[in-house]
Order: sequence, then C-alpha cells, then structure tokens
Amino acid sequence: LVVLDDCECGTWGTFNLSLDGKISNPVCGQIVNSIALNTPVSLTGIYNTAAGCAASFDWVVNKPDGTTLTSGGRQSSLSVAFTASIPGTYTITIIPHSGSLECTTCTITLVVLDDCLCGTWGTFNLSLDGKISNPVCGQTIN
Repeated sequence: LVVLDDCECGTWGTFNLSLDGKISNPVCGQIVNSIALNTPVSLTGIYNTAAGCAASFDWVVNKPDGTTLTSGGRQSSLSVAFTASIPGTYTITIIPHSGSLECTTCTITLVVLDDCLCGTWGTFNLSLDGKISNPVCGQTIN
C-alpha cells in the first residue's frame, strides 16, 4: 500500500549561522571562509511548505576528511551544532521534506583555518649552536 500526500516542495526561509556567537545568514551553495579553529558552530533554518504540509529535515555534517561528524534524520526542526576542531572544509548537507516528498538538497560549506593561518603568531627567535634565526610557523628546522 502506497500513501501519497498532496504536498509540494517549498522554499528555504532564512538560515541563522552562529560562529562563536556571531550570527550570519548564509544561503544554499554559499562558502563561508576564514573560520577559526575550535569555533563552536550552530545552524538553524526554516523551510516554507504549503499549508497542511509539515517540513522535516535530514542533515549531515562531513569533516574535512569526508567522514561524518554528526547527522540527524527526519527532524521536525533544523538545528545543527558542532565544534570545528579540525582545519579544512566542512560541508553541511540538508535535505528538506514537505510531507513525504523529498525536496532539493541544500549545502553550506565552511572553511576552517589552521592555527598557523590565523595571523596571531608573532616573531619567533630560535638559537641553535649560537646562531639566531627567525623561523615561521610550520617551518622545518634541520
């Protein structure tokens, strides 16, 4: 027995992306750059459906190595939270449903910086065998 409903896909409302308490409103397909390492991330959003059709969400957050960090299935509201603890590219993929109908996927990409790229390091002074040098973050000293 197959039960069909009269729901059609809707449209995305506003996303609220909180990065360490700072709010922005990304759109589907957007790349959010220059996120500091170990930043708490929170994403909420609304999917507008026709009257009488309930929205639900499947979502997954993939880490830079492509493995799943966290996910949720058939949630009645969209609320994603994690800490960006590895530098690289995270993808948040959201599949909305209108009633029983699966609708167009939305992806938001977050690029998390390595500590060395954050611009917080000052000058290093290194003394080896009486010779002083100023190595940079990430440099190998032989």
